[in-house]
Amino acid sequence: MTSNEWNILDDTDPRINYEGDWREGGKKGEYQKTTHGAVNASGSSVSLNFSG
Repeated sequence: MTSNEWNILDDTDPRINYEGDWREGGKKGEYQKTTHGAVNASGSSVSLNFSG
């Protein structure tokens, strides 16, 4: 049997790990009005561990 359960994560979720130089922003129309952007893509990464 399979599960049809969905989990929505915002980019501010503490389970998301940002490495490098990131800035937070956001505007109306974005999910929970939040955005992350890498200031310097070289050496920046993001990771999220999940099972599924």
